[in-house]
Amino acid sequence: MAVSPHAFPLRKRRPSAVSFVSPNLSDHRLLQSLLLISQEISSLQPLRWLLRRNSTSIIRKTKLLSLLFEELLRNQATCFSPSAVLCLEELYITLQRVKALIEDCSNGSKVWLLVQSESLANTFHEVNVDLSTLLDIFPVNDVNLTEDVEELILLIRKQCSEAKAIVDPAEDNIRREAKGNAAATIFSLTGVHANRKKLGRKTRVIKGLIDLARDGPSSSKRDALVAILSLAGERETVGKLVEGGVVKMASELMDQLPEEAVTILDVVVKRGGLVAVAAAYRVIKKLAVVLRDGTDRARESAAATLVNVCRKGGSETVAELAAIPGIERVIWEIMGMGGGRARRKAASLLRILRRWGARLDGDAMATGYSSSSALSSTRVVLPA
Repeated sequence: MAVSPHAFPLRKRRPSAVSFVSPNLSDHRLLQSLLLISQEISSLQPLRWLLRRNSTSIIRKTKLLSLLFEELLRNQATCFSPSAVLCLEELYITLQRVKALIEDCSNGSKVWLLVQSESLANTFHEVNVDLSTLLDIFPVNDVNLTEDVEELILLIRKQCSEAKAIVDPAEDNIRREAKGNAAATIFSLTGVHANRKKLGRKTRVIKGLIDLARDGPSSSKRDALVAILSLAGERETVGKLVEGGVVKMASELMDQLPEEAVTILDVVVKRGGLVAVAAAYRVIKKLAVVLRDGTDRARESAAATLVNVCRKGGSETVAELAAIPGIERVIWEIMGMGGGRARRKAASLLRILRRWGARLDGDAMATGYSSSSALSSTRVVLPA
């Protein structure tokens, strides 16, 4: 599907490294500048989609810092020790980075945030560590501070030192914040081939979608399944989907959303190689139930999936299907009543079963034993 270029607004250019320089200001002007930039950061809104916790945390710490700068200004201190000035100048540079980082993320497109989420989380962590270090070495004894402000510094130090790099990725956003809206957004993004490849490489995105499809609210399950189906269009992504448990998830949803679940299995088994086939072996019986009771579309996808599983999985897989009572009768019904693709897949499936049975009978005859009973008792004999 086509995605309007307006869906991806241009990012505001990040200030160059040259702009992050310490100001050549008097002590009083330096404090004023620190107060101003901390207030500007405090007025920013946390990111609403990805990295929300990271941005919320750094904004909260900056609000506490603004209280510190207000207190220093109220003290009317006109001269700081060289070490105190150095710390304040470095704080100013760090706060410049914080402001630029949040603004850059706020102006970034969603796909850019998805692709850069880990790198951006690390950057948030870096500025957090810088703040922690500067507060640790800030010469509190050189500045005449009230007891309340000293406790405030200790509080900020504690919050900074305890903070860790928090990657608030797509899947976390999907469980806690945007729910199905995030899945729908990812589906929209996958309409662009380049985006689909990038998103498919993100294990966190895949895990989040699978978790949402399995455990999310009913209104969001379909959005997640459609997004997974779109990502499965890339062969290299299918391996990550299988590793993430997509086959098990589809099996669990086969009773609730059979059409969507079986369609995903159809694509995954077709593109996923032997690993996907091995995973799908466990759902053969459920696929047979859909083949018998599902909608026309679900039966078609179930037949196609079983053909691929049986062709790639070998005799053991075919034996698992052949052991299901009444399976040939179900296949014959689809051959007579299904749509064009469904009839073709059903015919292929029946041929696979009959060839397997013929080989089994041939092997058995060599040992004086007939294995006709290996197929179900309701087996329908093909006309001569």
